[in-house]
Amino acid sequence: MKIKKIRNIILVAVVLFVSAFLAHGIFSITGVFYANKAYMHEPPGADITIVDFNQYGCDLCRSVHPTLIEAMAKDGKVRYIPRIVLSDSDFDRTIVHAVYAAASQGKFIQMHNAVYDNWPVKTLGELMSIAEQLELDTAQLRSDMDGKKVKRKIQQAEDYFAAWKLPGVPAFFIDKKIRYMPNRSDMPTVDVWLEKFERVRKL
Repeated sequence: MKIKKIRNIILVAVVLFVSAFLAHGIFSITGVFYANKAYMHEPPGADITIVDFNQYGCDLCRSVHPTLIEAMAKDGKVRYIPRIVLSDSDFDRTIVHAVYAAASQGKFIQMHNAVYDNWPVKTLGELMSIAEQLELDTAQLRSDMDGKKVKRKIQQAEDYFAAWKLPGVPAFFIDKKIRYMPNRSDMPTVDVWLEKFERVRKL
């Protein structure tokens, strides 16, 4: 009787463990489509979401970014969530920390776009100059850059990138319906982005 009871306890424990493991995996995958408002651009009436896995040191990412931003501005109803992936460059990592730290002052998206607009950013002085142009408190920014909150957000982006098993950047998810990874022979124009937004709305 005791052996049967022990077996039942073990079985329940295994079921609970497997359920928790699967739930975590599902969350790791689907959670990429959701973010705190401080870490996204969300215009009034936004009806689709685009998740952008990108890297500042990536030439292709920098080529694609301007057309995406212009297309979103023209469409007016696209929610934008950047997920910035770390590179091997130590200073690129510093830039990513600064961009996420800007969220504490309500300017994550502005700092993200400004880094692309002002690339290459090679020194801390240049990075802080960008922050000053955005009227960020640079003393607070420097302090926040090494904070636990920033490190947690950066790790979250890395975890999502790994969970989706993406081979590289840039990689885009549009409203859970389209995964798009442009390449040099498939550079999206503004019109191509607009067509993709409309196609998603019809799916």
